[in-house]
Amino acid sequence: MDTIVNKISEIETAAVKIMNESALQKKELDEESKQRMDAYDADVDKKTEAKLADIRASLENQKKAELSSLKEAAARTIMTLEKEYSENHETLAAGILKQMIEG
Repeated sequence: MDTIVNKISEIETAAVKIMNESALQKKELDEESKQRMDAYDADVDKKTEAKLADIRASLENQKKAELSSLKEAAARTIMTLEKEYSENHETLAAGILKQMIEG
């Protein structure tokens, strides 16, 4: 009977040891997994920031090009209006005066 009790006690001791080792391994694996996830998150954040910087730079260049194009178009329009005014200002003034007089 003592032999059976001793064997059960040994089995229980072995089981406790296995459970403790298992808990320790689980803790180590959890920590390793957390470190890998943190490294992955940091890598993704770095790549995302780089991609966003590229997109911002591209949009800034596009904005500058469009603004330059709009400035050129506005300058051409102003030049056209100034040319038309300088060539036709007397005719335009006479027409306005005529409308004012004739009502």
